[in-house]
Amino acid sequence: YYYGNLVINVNLTIRGGFAGTENQLQDRTALSTMDINTAFSTTQFSILDATDSGRSVVRVDCDRFIMDRFTLTGGDTNFGGGLHMLGHAYLHLKDMHVCYNEVQVEGGGLYVDNVDSVRIENIVIYDNVAHSRGGGVNFVSCSRMLLLINALINNNHADFYGGGLVFENTGCLVINNTIVCNTAGVQGSAISMDCAHPALYNTIVWGNSIWPPNIGVTIYGHTQPSNISYYACCLNCENNPFLDFPNSDFRLDPNSSCVDSGIWPSVFPYSTITTDLDHNTRCNGNIDKGAYEFQLNTNK
Repeated sequence: YYYGNLVINVNLTIRGGFAGTENQLQDRTALSTMDINTAFSTTQFSILDATDSGRSVVRVDCDRFIMDRFTLTGGDTNFGGGLHMLGHAYLHLKDMHVCYNEVQVEGGGLYVDNVDSVRIENIVIYDNVAHSRGGGVNFVSCSRMLLLINALINNNHADFYGGGLVFENTGCLVINNTIVCNTAGVQGSAISMDCAHPALYNTIVWGNSIWPPNIGVTIYGHTQPSNISYYACCLNCENNPFLDFPNSDFRLDPNSSCVDSGIWPSVFPYSTITTDLDHNTRCNGNIDKGAYEFQLNTNK
């Protein structure tokens, strides 16, 4: 558990989740489950806590940055409470938690601006706040390649637009995500778009709302032209598709229509997606919707 913040100004790969007794990378404790309850598991993740620093937990000012097995919490700044990266070439985040961060402007959890190639996979983003836009994540001008895979985005809030996500001047592939119970004060409680063209595959968008209660929509195109494409998604398609919603367990109920109802295109990047958020194998034939693949189905 580390208190403080990081400023990264050289190309770097940072890997967490070590006990300190390992001799090589593969000696780390293997990850099994990833959900809200595992964010502060010091046996699985390294925790960076920037409480009282008045800064982002991680500020990236280098050309290439890779990070895995960290929890980013306690950030309090203007942009990117958990992580802020601006104007560089490559960002890869994997097996991460981003929670309890707050910003005065945009990107409560993550703020990624003008980065050429972004891949974010196996990430839990929850309980972050932005007092303008993008309670969970704000993506700006990341138009070359932006992949968001196996993400659970839950209970984030933006005072104005995009409680869960904001896409601005950006095209994105949003693949097997669960975007649930986020709130916004004006529009786009789940997703807000500003001249953006994201494509959602096998994604659950459920229970997002305008708060305080107002006239608003879950997914909102703030500035035209903006459009969103859906491929085998669940958009508030049933009362409760989750196994134990009251206890924030967003794995699938065995009777949910989200089981076995996704699609698996043969094109990139699906060839690189082999597991779900819990690191269980995705099924080629009958892939599920959402961040978690239901594992007890005999067809799998």
